[in-house]
Amino acid sequence: MQLTNDEAERLIRDGVDQLRQGRAGATRERFEQVTATGRANAQVWLLLATACRMADDNAGTEAAVDQLLRAGARINPHTGTTNTRLVCHLPLIVPPGCRFRVGNEVREWEEGKLLIFDDSIEHEAWNDGREDRTILIFDIWRPELSDQEKREIDVLFSGPTISA
Repeated sequence: MQLTNDEAERLIRDGVDQLRQGRAGATRERFEQVTATGRANAQVWLLLATACRMADDNAGTEAAVDQLLRAGARINPHTGTTNTRLVCHLPLIVPPGCRFRVGNEVREWEEGKLLIFDDSIEHEAWNDGREDRTILIFDIWRPELSDQEKREIDVLFSGPTISA
């Protein structure tokens, strides 16, 4: 199958939308179509790997979202509520002037280069550029947690169950 650049980009955008909606299987299908054409870059391969992982681990799919940070905008310092998961940022579109701080460390995003951090540590983001920035955000379990601990955490945060 031969795709034009525009068709490949449309499939990628559609795949990101599917991933954001928690449909990892549909995402995987779109990205596999792009990779089969030989038009895959690092971003596509990372997104495909993410979709495959999330298709096997539904715990992360609820948190998958693409985030747009408008030119000149800022996300004020904030923290997450727990440290049971790590937050992953996969930069998709990153113009110059976009930065990110976790704790005392400031970094610039690089397209296709994954950043993973504990969001219980204060963090913020800003876009001093002239163009919008887009990243894919999703959560993964902390690697040191056992399967039993993951199940217990899921139960803890799933809320009370009402029995009839």
